[in-house]
Amino acid sequence: MTPEEFDALAAQGYNRIPLMCEVLADLDTPLSVYLKLADARYSYLFESVQGGEKWGRYSIIGL
Repeated sequence: MTPEEFDALAAQGYNRIPLMCEVLADLDTPLSVYLKLADARYSYLFESVQGGEKWGRYSIIGL
């Protein structure tokens, strides 16, 4: 999404616009990335786990 597309959605009254950023996990864990980004009161970290496995494929941070 370009900044112009973001601004157009915001001008239409959208107050929640999903953005995605891929972070390689070679130096950070999902929790360390969350702690670096989360400064809002209602932020969250969701971790995906399939079939009781220890590791999941996706982590979702909401700000």
